[in-house]
Amino acid sequence: MQHPITLLFLWLFVGQISAQQDPSITTYMFNALAINPAYAGSQDYLMINLLNRNQWLGWTNEDSKAPNTQILSLHSPLNERVGLGFHLSNDVIGASRTTALNTSYAYRITFPFGTISAGLQAGLINWRADWSDLNLRDGFANDPAFNEMPETRLLPNFGVGLYFQNEFAYAGFSLPRLLPLSLTKAADRTNATLYDASLYRHFYFTAGGILPIISDDVVFKPSILFRKVGGFGASDVPVDRAASPTSIDLDASIFFLQTLWIGTSYRWSLEGTFGKNSSHDSINFWGAFYLKNGLRIGLAYDIGLTPIRRYSNGSLELMIGYDFNFNISNVQSPRYF
Repeated sequence: MQHPITLLFLWLFVGQISAQQDPSITTYMFNALAINPAYAGSQDYLMINLLNRNQWLGWTNEDSKAPNTQILSLHSPLNERVGLGFHLSNDVIGASRTTALNTSYAYRITFPFGTISAGLQAGLINWRADWSDLNLRDGFANDPAFNEMPETRLLPNFGVGLYFQNEFAYAGFSLPRLLPLSLTKAADRTNATLYDASLYRHFYFTAGGILPIISDDVVFKPSILFRKVGGFGASDVPVDRAASPTSIDLDASIFFLQTLWIGTSYRWSLEGTFGKNSSHDSINFWGAFYLKNGLRIGLAYDIGLTPIRRYSNGSLELMIGYDFNFNISNVQSPRYF
């Protein structure tokens, strides 16, 4: 049986997993600003959300660090047309840490069939690595991947997005990380055999709707999240370099009495041409409770379906948020999307 630290090492640094991918968030429907800048101001009131995700609970090996993610986001409309947002994320995986600070601007136009928003995002990414945290085995101590890469990089980040919403449905397409940026030295990138670590483009598509079962007291809400790293055959990310698979989340939830969300989702990855080498990632369960004063509390638990499940007890997300003036009368279904 492979040692768990060996699995983590391979997952982090071997070329087949060379793309630095954003973390998968189960409660993405409550953290839409982190993946689409056009979502800023979409709810017509100020929203604040804080999330903490612990990946691979029970991973206690002293030589490794299980992935851990925090996201703080807030957004609000300035007027009927303009929305502004801000989000800060911190992602720790193994010996590396990525911190991103972003601001978002959205311009909204209302039509008879719904509202369409166009969003722009700008910010900075701080990537840091402390290779002294790694307990390198024989054969890896002199690997240039660990002694030639810079230990810190400050990189720009730009993103764009579109978001549509009406009373019954929503859809969004976004590229929150528009620039492909390498973490290796320019001289090393000329070596065609090198699998360098890079920050690649991320494409997101989200969609969902609501189906009232018993008036507004019981509402069914299906949704989908599609995520792809790199381009669709784009030259900036060769197929043999960016091996992070396309990820899909299918979600189904029920909203009870405008107070309690209960949902479940299934996540899988599509690899190879037309996804012929698909893999099952996790089955996820989540819930969120809305208090009358605008406070909301959420919890999500992922049951892993990959081999890493032999060394962990799933993944856990904790969320807390606050909606200011969410009961204003002129907002249609303010809590659904």
